[in-house]
Amino acid sequence: MKIYLYWVFICSIFILNCSEKKEKKEVGYETIREIPLEMAKNVSLRNHVDLKFLGSIGSDTDEKYVFNDIKCMQVDNEGNLYVLDRSFKNIRMFNDHGYFIKEYKMTKGQGPGEYLDPVSFAISDDYRFFYISDMDNRRLTILDRDFNYINSFTVNTFYFDVLGGLDNNIITLFYSSFGRKLKYLIHYYNQEGEQIAKYGLPQEHIDELREKRIQGAIYAFMVKSDSLLFISFGCPYEIRVYDISGYKLLRRFYRKTSFYGTEFREGEFVLPSGRCVGLATINNSLLLNFVKNMKTKQTYIHLFDFEGHIKGTIDLSKFNLGEFSTLSISIGSKNVLYLKAQEPFPRILKFKVVY
Repeated sequence: MKIYLYWVFICSIFILNCSEKKEKKEVGYETIREIPLEMAKNVSLRNHVDLKFLGSIGSDTDEKYVFNDIKCMQVDNEGNLYVLDRSFKNIRMFNDHGYFIKEYKMTKGQGPGEYLDPVSFAISDDYRFFYISDMDNRRLTILDRDFNYINSFTVNTFYFDVLGGLDNNIITLFYSSFGRKLKYLIHYYNQEGEQIAKYGLPQEHIDELREKRIQGAIYAFMVKSDSLLFISFGCPYEIRVYDISGYKLLRRFYRKTSFYGTEFREGEFVLPSGRCVGLATINNSLLLNFVKNMKTKQTYIHLFDFEGHIKGTIDLSKFNLGEFSTLSISIGSKNVLYLKAQEPFPRILKFKVVY
């Protein structure tokens, strides 16, 4: 009898552990067909939204301010701007007046604290850590505020973006790259590299876009505001809103745009007629979706509230941003917006969003 009870106890523990593992593995799965893709409706703002130019950071002679490939920008709680240059493999820090403070030079390699192709970085919610995405090493590296190495871990994809999640956890966005299918877009980790959840299905038409080899179709952009995570796809036009803490898709919407929906050939490449090139939020109330007419090279900001209602449009053509494939964007306090520009040399434009 004692032996029988012992084996019943052991089997019960085994079944309980299996069920717990299964529950953890499957948390956050969702079917996008349950949330319809809705067309955004116009809801006017009380005031007109526009950009006020405040100045620029960059030079073609002073090496502290010379950029080559500005890939990512972030702003901390003190208003300091951090700029990742993919070509120079460094992160430079500037104060809120645009003056150079210090530089973190990355060592090329595959060892701990070394990098091959840093393409993105983020600051943790409490501003104590940096998270750096290294595409060629398929690795995410964690540094403290003084750029001291803490930890790194491998991620199972080449193309991924990174954000600071809740409780200093890490949100990564995996792209659906050509030649490989990814089942889920969003992968959530703690700082030890343990996966907490994975969720977010790829776009429904990604296989068709992959077969056509349309440039930029695999791109996706993410930004968060409190417990909401926003994702905007390269093309077709689609924005998703997720609840970060619940791993749940809340809504999907798009904006009817005249220059979206076709493709054209430019040299050896097939390009979409229009696609998203960046994403940002302002004041925990406005979503800024940056879209580009690939034929005319004009870029616009489509403004939405968090419910998916259209709040206006800003034409960026007057600011001469130059040619780019994706637009590096960062939002600071007091509605300050930083944008990457390529002309007449790589630099950063500083604006205030007024409305």
